[in-house]
Amino acid sequence: MTFGISLIGDEDTSRGIATGLRQRNPGLDVVRVQEVGLMNTPDPDILDWAAKERRCIYTRDVNTMTAFALERVALGLPMLGVFVIPRKLSVGDAIRQWEVIALASACHIARMGHPKSSATQHRKKMPLSKLGLLDIIFSLV
Repeated sequence: MTFGISLIGDEDTSRGIATGLRQRNPGLDVVRVQEVGLMNTPDPDILDWAAKERRCIYTRDVNTMTAFALERVALGLPMLGVFVIPRKLSVGDAIRQWEVIALASACHIARMGHPKSSATQHRKKMPLSKLGLLDIIFSLV
């Protein structure tokens, strides 16, 4: 299955979330900052990288990452979204909630008629907001 969302986890999230998502959903495009050379990178640079790569960020950082993301929105800079995973939410529950979000985005693409192009080409042609996901910061509950 092709998902309509690509993710990057920041340093505040467990490796288990990315690992679990990959194991349970091999078609889901998920990386961690540690895997793409962004370890110890300032949050504004991670936000910029994620925007250029058309990825949503998931984090447990409710202080700096969210503050920089809100600043980015206020400045009108591109951003696909920052999902804040509450610290009290277990890794397993976070994985299950991500699966719902990813599946919903894939179902929305299927309903709209997915073109016969690669997922990467499709994402470049269609803004994430058209896939039914928000271009703003929000929290998983």
